[in-house]
Amino acid sequence: MISIKRILTRQFLALSVLLLLLAGLLYGWLMNSTIRAVQKDTLVEESDLIYEMLSLSQDKELAKTLLYHRRVPRHAFMVAHKREIWQSGYSEQLSLPAQQWFTQTENTFEYEVASSKQTFLVSIKRYPASAGFPPIKVAVAKDITASNTTLRNSHIKLGLILSAVLAVMIYLQHTLMRMSFLHFDVTRREVQALHKGESIQLSSPTFTETAPLINAINDLATSMLSRSQRTRNAIGNLSHAMKTPLAVLHQISASKNPALPEEIRSGIARQADQLNRLIEQEMRRAVIAGERHLTSCFSIQTALEEIAATLKMIHRSKTITTQLDIQQEVTFPGEQADFMELAGNLMDNAAKWCEGIIRVSVSATGPQLQIVIEDDGKGCNEEELANISKRGVRLDESIAGAGLGLGIVKDIVNHHNGSMNLMKSELGGLRIDISLPLR
Repeated sequence: MISIKRILTRQFLALSVLLLLLAGLLYGWLMNSTIRAVQKDTLVEESDLIYEMLSLSQDKELAKTLLYHRRVPRHAFMVAHKREIWQSGYSEQLSLPAQQWFTQTENTFEYEVASSKQTFLVSIKRYPASAGFPPIKVAVAKDITASNTTLRNSHIKLGLILSAVLAVMIYLQHTLMRMSFLHFDVTRREVQALHKGESIQLSSPTFTETAPLINAINDLATSMLSRSQRTRNAIGNLSHAMKTPLAVLHQISASKNPALPEEIRSGIARQADQLNRLIEQEMRRAVIAGERHLTSCFSIQTALEEIAATLKMIHRSKTITTQLDIQQEVTFPGEQADFMELAGNLMDNAAKWCEGIIRVSVSATGPQLQIVIEDDGKGCNEEELANISKRGVRLDESIAGAGLGLGIVKDIVNHHNGSMNLMKSELGGLRIDISLPLR
């Protein structure tokens, strides 16, 4: 299953890293460019000062001496005068390749001294001849090893700062996203309450983005509720409407009209009895389910007590004791009408076959709701257990019913993705175990 939070977090992280990386690279490039530009301008200014100093000195040896003794920290000076190379003391000390430099076509470049691991920024400028002084080339080299180290350290610090900024951005994004998704947590709880029957609709939407979804869920819940109620009402109305035609058929079958052979009258009577049983089954289900709201929250204990009281009225010929063992705060994962129909059919079957005891237990075991209904009747053999849950199968034609009860129960269990098992009860009769997933 795809997580929107995870997708948004990954996209935000990728975009943030990309933007911060670009910002860091751009800042580093601007810093390097600015520092190099300032250093180049400084070297050019030094070259101009050297040229002024030499041009003012008319004596060659004096000019050479002035250049040799010029002292600027980490600066080396060289002059190409005709075929001679004049150098400052610092330049001679480092044995810099002046002759090679003056053949360079570039005006500014970097040079690294392998032996001392020093890096120099070299600027070469050409000056035309002036009064009494020939054209010369001036090279100024500055040791930028320390500044390069400082620049690298600045880049490392910038990387650490950007990493801290990224961490803060991720934390803020996670916090804002968690706060934004709290609304979805409320909606999720409301949907769970709707599923459990604790409510019939979600609360009005707060955000524009979720309004279409919430409105669609509410419309669907209203439509399903209305459709289910109409279906149940239609079944009840149909059962009532069929009573009069069936009464007429019974009268016809009981009449001694010579125009109808006995065989036809007997067939009509059998079919009318079958229809009567079906109608009684549906009416009994309606009585057991009652007129409760389809999705209202309900007490399982109270519902089972009401079913037991109704069965005592239906089966007056027996003295039935219903033993209830209901775990506290257990809930049914569906509509109350489904539970009433499920429990009503099973307890009705138990009431038909029991000697006098029906035992019902409901409990939550892990993520499953367990419903166990058993009786102290004569029970079933292996072959009967295999066929009893099939729709329309009746083990005893003398017992009223249409053989649809367990089939209906099985449909409800399958609808809730549950399971149903039939076995011998320790009471002597049938035991039915139903397991439904709690959501």
